[in-house]
Amino acid sequence: MATPTSADEPRLIVGVDYGTTFTGVAHGHTGSKTVESIQVVNSWPGQGNTNEDKTPSQIAYGSGDDFPNGFRWGSDIPIDKNLVRHVWVKLLLNSPSTANDGANMNADPTFANKPTIKPPSGYMALPPGKTAIDVVSDYLSGVYAHTLVRLSQHYGKEYVDVTPIEFVLTVPAIWSDKARNLTKEAAKRAGFASRKDDRIKLVSEPEAAAIYTIKSTFDSTRNASQLQVGDSFVMVDAGGGTVDLITYEVVQTEPELKIAEKVVGSGGNCGSTFIDSHFQELLRKRLADAGSGSIPLSKRGPGSKLMKEFETVKRAYGSGDPPNTKPRYLTLNVQDNPKAKIEDGEFELSDEEIKETFRPIVDEIIALVNGQITEVYKQGGKVKHILLVGGFGESDYLYKTLSKFAWGPFGQIDVIRPASAWSAVARGAVLWGLQGDLVVDKRRCRRHYGTELLKHFDPMIHSELDAMISTFSGLKMAKNQISWIINRGDNTDSNKRFRLSCVTSFNRGEKLIHTTQLVACDSDEPANNLRDKEVYDLCLLTADLSEVPEREFDECQIGNNTFLRAEFSIEMTFLPADIRFETWFKGKCYGAVRTRY
Repeated sequence: MATPTSADEPRLIVGVDYGTTFTGVAHGHTGSKTVESIQVVNSWPGQGNTNEDKTPSQIAYGSGDDFPNGFRWGSDIPIDKNLVRHVWVKLLLNSPSTANDGANMNADPTFANKPTIKPPSGYMALPPGKTAIDVVSDYLSGVYAHTLVRLSQHYGKEYVDVTPIEFVLTVPAIWSDKARNLTKEAAKRAGFASRKDDRIKLVSEPEAAAIYTIKSTFDSTRNASQLQVGDSFVMVDAGGGTVDLITYEVVQTEPELKIAEKVVGSGGNCGSTFIDSHFQELLRKRLADAGSGSIPLSKRGPGSKLMKEFETVKRAYGSGDPPNTKPRYLTLNVQDNPKAKIEDGEFELSDEEIKETFRPIVDEIIALVNGQITEVYKQGGKVKHILLVGGFGESDYLYKTLSKFAWGPFGQIDVIRPASAWSAVARGAVLWGLQGDLVVDKRRCRRHYGTELLKHFDPMIHSELDAMISTFSGLKMAKNQISWIINRGDNTDSNKRFRLSCVTSFNRGEKLIHTTQLVACDSDEPANNLRDKEVYDLCLLTADLSEVPEREFDECQIGNNTFLRAEFSIEMTFLPADIRFETWFKGKCYGAVRTRY
């Protein structure tokens, strides 16, 4: 376990942006906390002499000398038609049906609101005998090992060996608490924070992006006058798998800029990978209409020449003035089929067809942005800027569409895309690690959190389905009732604790270890019964008070028996993308609460 490090102790801060399609790493040192001092890892295995800010989030398994660790990852995967590339696996971490028990694409929520498309064959697939967290851990182990190599080359191996490293992992803000915990667990399995004094922290992707954008665009030396106290802006982190949105309000400009979440953030599975899905569906439908057979996965799946060329088309689409509207021709070495527009080993793709692969995804993003703007408007505010970052955020088509869109009574809103938008999240993670909560003042809770509560049965309120007789008091009680500790939309910050009060009785000589189930609800208004389908079990909390002397507890009489009675609390602290649980008794903290999601 890492020991706490002093705020003044030299540390390396490493931001890790593990994305659905690409992964980026940035680093900095506590000796310099400026945007300019942050370095991005741009040399990756398999990329030769070309420098790229990110490497593909892909992994392939094999055996023999070519696979010394049993796998190859990123750009280092050999070109082999028989080699299976596992891609988009990150999305499975947020799927309750697949994170630990294999893949069930029909049950996966990633495509739940997209009835017209399905995951393309070969995507979001797991190798036999491995779970999603296994595959993610294997991939991240390659990222971790390479990161240590790059750090040693930059700072010197001797210095890196003795300097604590704080790894700041970014996670989608829309993800469940379980998915965030699985990401952290995968990173630990991969080796992150395995050295003495190294640590792992989590921050949401849009918050990291916001910090970088503010510091690089609106700091005290450049364009500071563009933001005034009371101004609001929507942060749009458009990545490969998810699009995350948080609206911030400026609460302070001097001596340092401070922002707070204005409304509850939103987001969806509408990143650029879903453009790929629409392209694959277009290909499937055109072949079916032309009476052509299916195409081997090696020629249309992950890593194929067809998809590499489509990636180039996708990135460039909408650029230029005026933009190119001529058909594109992608390599597809199969038998000619003029009806399917496949001739001379090329697949013809019209400009209108490309636009149709973008349209439903961009429409989803517009709806999300509009939702944030509307919520701000309801509070009497007005959005001044839309800040666009992420891999998909670099799309000129998306940028121009958002810039030209008329947002109801506000009309067009200024869209700002900072320099290095693709690596903004990794860079922002480093800045967050260097500066902590100095920029974001308050956050809005994403869901309701609570626990089961027994209440005296009231026939006017409670259902007989919940009736029970207490074995202690003999009274008729109502089970399945909920005590909500914190509600969706409530302000949270790292200095505020939310208390779950606990009361239990136990025998003398018995070690007090108490478990309770934490439940959650994502709807706007919380349900009031555990049987409601909107309520779900979040995690099991285990508080250990076995070290408390028995003399500290009060006696209580239940029937003819005497027990010890403990009144204590489990206190929740909401971190930027994580929750800390601690056990408190009579004003003293007795350590972290164990959690099992």
